[in-house]
Amino acid sequence: MTNYFQTYHNQSNWPPIKKPENRVIEKLENTFLRTIQLDYIQLDNHLMDALNSRKSSKEMRVSKTLDALKLGTLLKWSIGMFEDRRMFPSAGELYTIKCLVAIKDLGGVKSGLYEYIPEHHRIAWLGEYQELKKAFVQEDIDFNVCLVLGSDLDRACQHYGERGYRFSLLEAGHMMQNIMLVASTLELAVAPIGGFKDDVANELSTHENFKSMYLVPIGEYID
Repeated sequence: MTNYFQTYHNQSNWPPIKKPENRVIEKLENTFLRTIQLDYIQLDNHLMDALNSRKSSKEMRVSKTLDALKLGTLLKWSIGMFEDRRMFPSAGELYTIKCLVAIKDLGGVKSGLYEYIPEHHRIAWLGEYQELKKAFVQEDIDFNVCLVLGSDLDRACQHYGERGYRFSLLEAGHMMQNIMLVASTLELAVAPIGGFKDDVANELSTHENFKSMYLVPIGEYID
């Protein structure tokens, strides 16, 4: 039986096989004949500040103040666990997305490749640091740490069949949004990179059939 999710994932590697033609998307006004004006209430100020300040930082540099405590705080409240509860939803509570942590320059931690273990809030050593910038398509991104969110697609689809691939993408998106919100609170620059050289990123993992879905460089804003 053909695993269509594997075929699609391989066919969508960077660079795209076929780029869409440039199109000008016109803004359509008065599309809806009947509308209802909605009201809203103010949220907690900390939450509103995090939402308003969330942004993708395509230009960043190495931070001199980013240390293990800040990284631990970011991981704990975005993709970690608190009182046996995860910080994001996952279909069937399978939690198939792994988070690799490529540490290049972090105070108090040896440079290298690690895997985040949310159950124990630890990072486990996998090997020496590998230059991840080779996987990036964008320029002007320099970072202290780069997270790699990815899934073993075969394992992800054991429970739900090929729909498990869709659930993996959704789970990675939930995790990414949390990472960006917590990073904005910590005043860290992050970027959700979905366009990268898959083969370079996938080689980082020791997990069989690991497929990277996001590269997440973490550093300091460039004003």
